[in-house]
Amino acid sequence: MLQARLYILAAASIAILAGLAWGGRTLYRAGYDAAVVDRVKDTELIERATRALEITTAQAISSIQVKHVTIRQNLEKELTRDVVYRDCVASDRVFDLTNQALTGQPDTAADRVVPTAEPID
Repeated sequence: MLQARLYILAAASIAILAGLAWGGRTLYRAGYDAAVVDRVKDTELIERATRALEITTAQAISSIQVKHVTIRQNLEKELTRDVVYRDCVASDRVFDLTNQALTGQPDTAADRVVPTAEPID
């Protein structure tokens, strides 16, 4: 009697698991099919939008008309400002450094003395 109940319980478990597997497979296939259909619809929508964009762009470009127009405008007031360097104040050292930079030749001054090396204690 106990052994028969185990067989019945095992058969019922197998039937439930088989039903769940079949239902899961069916739902998975339905979802996969829906995803494929969505992808196909998206691809078709993109192709139609691309074609419409190309047609609209071609029509807009072909409707452009080039016009040659001469524009004349009277000058009302002209302001000019000249730079004046009279306020430039620089020492002789700045002028020497500027000349050295422009010529690329350092000016060796005779009054410069290199300090002697002192030993470190």
